[in-house]
Amino acid sequence: MGLQDFSIMGFVLRREVTVGDIFATGSFLVAFVALGITAWQLWRESIRKRAEFVLSVTTAYHVDKGAQKMLYNIEYDEFKYDSTFHGSGEERDLDRLLAYFEQIAFLHRRRLLSGDDLKIVQYDFLRVFNNKGVKQYFRFLDEFTESQRLPTAFPHFREVAKEFRQLRCDES
Repeated sequence: MGLQDFSIMGFVLRREVTVGDIFATGSFLVAFVALGITAWQLWRESIRKRAEFVLSVTTAYHVDKGAQKMLYNIEYDEFKYDSTFHGSGEERDLDRLLAYFEQIAFLHRRRLLSGDDLKIVQYDFLRVFNNKGVKQYFRFLDEFTESQRLPTAFPHFREVAKEFRQLRCDES
């Protein structure tokens, strides 16, 4: 063992750097940088895919004539829940609109969409969720599903809308 060498637990370490050492270190650094770039690209792609999905679903309910009509009826307080509602075109339109919202909310609850991803639908969610007629419809659905021992209708939409409502209250 020379003056430049030392031993740790039976291993002899030399204080010298070879061309192979430089090459191995350089290769490691290149691989590390490439891994970082790949992770960044995957992160950016996931953001793009989430945005594409939210945009496609919001576009879908805005171009769906029935869902769009229901959204505007709710927006302008023209939707009324009464004895003529069940079995009507309005019920089908509201169910379609709520189904779009349920899809979005489901993915949010599964953490596939973030709160920021949903800002584009927050207003529509709250307008629909806070509508008096929609609340009456939800009460009917809750009683019906409970009597039939069925799962709650549109549970993810309701949970996410409640979160949005709470956020709005907290901001005030």
